Amino acid sequence: MKEYIESLKPLLSFDFFEMDGILLLAIKNTGKTEAKNIKIEILKLNNNGEYNELHLDGLFKNHFMLYPTEEVQGIVGYSGASIEKEIFPIIDVKISYINGGRFTCRWNRCWNGN
Repeated sequence: MKEYIESLKPLLSFDFFEMDGILLLAIKNTGKTEAKNIKIEILKLNNNGEYNELHLDGLFKNHFMLYPTEEVQGIVGYSGASIEKEIFPIIDVKISYINGGRFTCRWNRCWNGN
């Protein structure tokens, strides 16, 4: 029974990628219930050549909610890749959201864009 209840909770999945020179972070709720009061704080961008400055989308300035299968994405910065410079961008992220209506989940994570 406990496993079934756990399976109903929201579950956030992340994808950090580059598209047309823009670094994006996609967030999707792959769980079975809504994730409330989501706050994504992008702390820093590293290993991105000469462009380690953050250029954050408005998504990362506010709290938001995602229903099951809903996905959003926001701009983190611009790719520092060039013919002469190979990059492996890494972002440090602080994540929090309300899980199951009662508990706040918090994580600090790093992702690379490859």
